[in-house]
Amino acid sequence: MEGVDRFRVLFDKWPVQDTWIIAVDLTTGQRVVFGRDLRPSMADAVAASCAVPGYYAPVTIDGRAYVDGGAWSMVSLDLLADCDLDLVIVSAPLSTTDWVARDPGNAARVPLRLQLQRERRKIPGRVLVVAPDARMRAVMGTNSMSAARRAPVAVAAQEYAASVFAREL
Repeated sequence: MEGVDRFRVLFDKWPVQDTWIIAVDLTTGQRVVFGRDLRPSMADAVAASCAVPGYYAPVTIDGRAYVDGGAWSMVSLDLLADCDLDLVIVSAPLSTTDWVARDPGNAARVPLRLQLQRERRKIPGRVLVVAPDARMRAVMGTNSMSAARRAPVAVAAQEYAASVFAREL
């Protein structure tokens, strides 16, 4: 399997709980919330949300081409602004905990942190952000698409998230 098709086989139906998957409609340039605005197959929605421009071809659903929602916002936290939630947990792997750091790649993460903070201000309740610190960034490296780093990043991310939750919750 090539491209985003490898993700399709992992998802066969929508969960019972509300699930929003974000993509961008290439025709309109607008963000689309699958599961809220439109409800294609779960496999198509996931594939579209994984279609990172420059890495994967857009995914066509009902004659319209979609790419990864990260082309609009890396976390789409602003979508929750009108929801009455006590706690929002945000996974922001391409952001950073540090405004200034010497490790390679951190400077590229700062604009994403700025975007995240702008969106976070729209949320009235408590927001817990899980973004990589220097140690986690060292495991991740500077290429987030590196297949060789998937396993070590997954192990480190689980440990890191557990430490963040233990400290913050």
